[in-house]
Order: sequence, then C-alpha cells, then structure tokens
Amino acid sequence: MQFSIYIPARNIAPYIDKCVKSAWDTGASEVVIGDNNSGDNTRELALALGCKIVDVPNEFYPIYGYGAAYNYIAKHCSNDWVVNLPGDTYIHNPQQIQTVIESNKSPYYWVSLYRPEDDVEHYKQYFDFIHSRVYDRRKVRWSLDLLHEGLVIEDGSPKGKFC
Repeated sequence: MQFSIYIPARNIAPYIDKCVKSAWDTGASEVVIGDNNSGDNTRELALALGCKIVDVPNEFYPIYGYGAAYNYIAKHCSNDWVVNLPGDTYIHNPQQIQTVIESNKSPYYWVSLYRPEDDVEHYKQYFDFIHSRVYDRRKVRWSLDLLHEGLVIEDGSPKGKFC
C-alpha cells in the first residue's frame, strides 16, 4: 500500500539528511517537506534528496497551531495514508511503517522515532519515544488546539483526542 511521509520543517538543515533518508527507507512513495519559511538551506537539501516542497503559510504555527499546519501539509500529500515525521527525528525501524499500514486494523498507529544522538542532552527525556504518527487522513486529523495537539478520529469511531 502506498503512503506519504511529511516533514514539518523550519531551519532543519542539520538534521534533514538523516531524517529524509530514514523516510525514504520506509518505502514511502513520496516525502513532502512542509517548509515554514526556513532561513537556512533546508529547501535546497530537501530538493536534492528528492522531496516535494509545500510552503506552509507563516500564520499557521503562531496563530492556528501545529495541528492546523500538519493538516495543511497532509492535504498536499498524494496518498491517504500519511506519516508525520518531525524534522529533527528519524524513523528507527523503517519496516514498521509498511507493516502497520498493511495490517489495516486501525485508522492510526504509533511508531518509534528517535532524535539524533548529537542532541541527546537536550532530548534525553524523549530519546526513545513513541508517537501516533501514522494515520489515514480520510479518517483522522490533527486537533486545532494551540498547545498539545493530538489526532482526532472522524469516521464514527469513538471521538476524542489522542496522541
């Protein structure tokens, strides 16, 4: 089953190589960078790595929140199944993505992500963390909460935010 991986981005040049390569290692049919006015060479590096670029309007993050920005980027993906991959992380087990999507038992899944080792001190509390990042955008969307956004099921399943 085909899926897209999208990476919300702003000035992620130091991390983009490892992040994008881990995305392509999953077998994704496309990797989309949702660029929010990066001032470094994030865009150029992403294009060189074969990514599609979507410009995220500046007002999304400070005014509408991360959830709105994520929904905007997901809307520009070619596939219904999408993976949200933060730009400063990488996918630890690339085969896991295809496996959970093909099981088709849920409209969303939790996957393991890692932050690069050079940031261990800053991210020590999150180093081996799991997020709900794989989802069917026809059935699930990000909440529009300005803080602590989460995924919301919209297909008649039990309602509520989870993350």
